[in-house]
Amino acid sequence: MLLLLTIQISLTNCASVDTTSDVNKVHELISDRTPDLKHPFKARSETPLKLDDAIGIAIANDAKLKKELAVVVQRSAELTQAGQFPNPAISGAFGIATDGMSGAPLVIRGMQGLSWLWTRPDKIASADASLKQAILTASHRAMEIKRDVSIAFKKLSHAKTEMLFTTELLQLAELRLLHEQARFEIGEESVLHVAEDKKNYATVELLFDQLQEQISNANIELATLLGHPTHTAFILDDSRGQLDIDLNEFELEQLLSLAQKQRFDLLTSQAVVQQRTAQLGLASPPEVTGTLALNESSNGREALMPGLNITLQLDKDATETIADAKLEQSVAEHLHTMRGVQSEVQSSFNAFLHAASQKEIIQKNRIRPAHDIVNNTQLLHREGEASELQVLQSQIELLKERIEFVKKEQALDASYFNLQFAVGGTFETLNKEGEQ
Repeated sequence: MLLLLTIQISLTNCASVDTTSDVNKVHELISDRTPDLKHPFKARSETPLKLDDAIGIAIANDAKLKKELAVVVQRSAELTQAGQFPNPAISGAFGIATDGMSGAPLVIRGMQGLSWLWTRPDKIASADASLKQAILTASHRAMEIKRDVSIAFKKLSHAKTEMLFTTELLQLAELRLLHEQARFEIGEESVLHVAEDKKNYATVELLFDQLQEQISNANIELATLLGHPTHTAFILDDSRGQLDIDLNEFELEQLLSLAQKQRFDLLTSQAVVQQRTAQLGLASPPEVTGTLALNESSNGREALMPGLNITLQLDKDATETIADAKLEQSVAEHLHTMRGVQSEVQSSFNAFLHAASQKEIIQKNRIRPAHDIVNNTQLLHREGEASELQVLQSQIELLKERIEFVKKEQALDASYFNLQFAVGGTFETLNKEGEQ
């Protein structure tokens, strides 16, 4: 995917070290979990927007991801810096005679830290772990974008579908109200039934208005995720299949194992532990500075003065205790993250299974019977055994069930994408394991 390559251009042009390979590692990590969008889709195009296009646009435009990639560039440079010899320091001083005699002293001194010789491996290990954290954090952000855009896209798509059914429902409710009012005028219907129909019509009218609000907000939400908050009128192409796999074929233990292998935030917390472990060697190393001075006295004599500065570690016990405590904190934080991931996988899987079950119940036990009722009522109406009012009511009830079905579809899609995120952004590894 060329999107991240586009993002990194502005981050690497001003760098004096090569950080491109480290930024590319983010692409390598997410390439099999995100759409391969070589030619970024224009959000303002008249072409219908597909879900894969939406994910690609959001990844290309997300400000937080750009910030995380900039952190990768920073950490990459810091890793290069950790392997380099520390910068030497040069100082000089000269005297000005104040006694009227000729001659003045001159001192030139060079200083070089020597602790780098034995702390270099730990510094490199610490910087490398820090870079790994930055790469994983950026990758995790990409997975968040994928989840959020997928849910927002489907939310808008289902809201539009629900609006179509609600529009038809509003028309039928109005037709029923007119039919009841006509019967009332000729004395065949009571005022109570007319009042009840007016209330039912107002209920559908309220639902219609609420859906208009939902669609408007859903457009804004999707547009914001795509980086175009003011572009709030999307034509969606939702022709792609709903689910990639049948999760009922897999066990919870498999999903938990998959999350442990794939979750970037969990891997990030592991990298923090690695960094804190490496920093144990940096807690209280001997601090030694070598010096070399050229001293010229006031009478013209010159002398080289090599020297050595050693910093006494009076706070050694405290600094080592602090380093040990930071390591313990990182281990505890990793455990906390792992437990959070396990809880998220279980709750997401539970939500998915129940959403799938509820959708099936509505489809088999409510929509199909409601459809049969409409057909039978229409047949009885043609035979003179059912009124037009009964036909209208059966059609209204069918539309209500279809609207409820759309809501369950939206819940199922949201639970699916939440579960996909919970296991690390893809089920492909699960598919491969299941085929073995």
